Amino acid sequence: MAFATESIAQKHFQLELKPIDQSEAFLNKRVTFNNRFVDSLAVFGELQRILFQLQEQSYLEASVENVERRDSIFYAFLKIGESYELASLQNGNVEDVFLSQVGYKERLFNDKPFNYHEVVELQESLLQYAENNGFPFASVWLDSIEIEDNKISAQLFMQKNRLILIDTINIIGDAKVSANYLENYLGIKEGNYYSKSKVLKIRNRMQELPFLEEINDATVTFAGDKATINL
Repeated sequence: MAFATESIAQKHFQLELKPIDQSEAFLNKRVTFNNRFVDSLAVFGELQRILFQLQEQSYLEASVENVERRDSIFYAFLKIGESYELASLQNGNVEDVFLSQVGYKERLFNDKPFNYHEVVELQESLLQYAENNGFPFASVWLDSIEIEDNKISAQLFMQKNRLILIDTINIIGDAKVSANYLENYLGIKEGNYYSKSKVLKIRNRMQELPFLEEINDATVTFAGDKATINL
């Protein structure tokens, strides 16, 4: 029996960028992008990545104004917009101990191109330090935001909320092991500041003990200013 064979060429899509307020040379110096894709959805994902690149370089108004498809080619018309400068990022109410731990220095955020990624990293670093030092419900935000002549000024604020201490390790199951042993092994002891990073490491640490089997992931019960670790 003979079988007919057929060669099917996979269709590819292309992307071409058309800046409407700058030259193509200007755009090509600032972004890198793919221009061949196996499906149309990937084209729009790449456009989002291009916008992120521009916004991280202080072009906060960058946007896709229109997309035209002609056969397998997508023509994306981009507005680059103006470049913004971070005139100042001042401390609003964050305690000095938090700022020193994340390396914040006001002069590093003054009179420079606005880099949104750097500001987000600073906020995330403050949150992580808080979550690992007794304040798992902390929040961080920018306030008093002003824009004048393409220069941005803002203040950094934090609300720590209540301080959480470790209460006990609650062992659920029939394992013949003491809570005191697990406290020392996991580095999570009664009276310690709650630490999110230590809780996240419990699974891996427990798997290293050959005489125990964890049937469920650890959970945390918060009551007032105490946290109970359930194993």
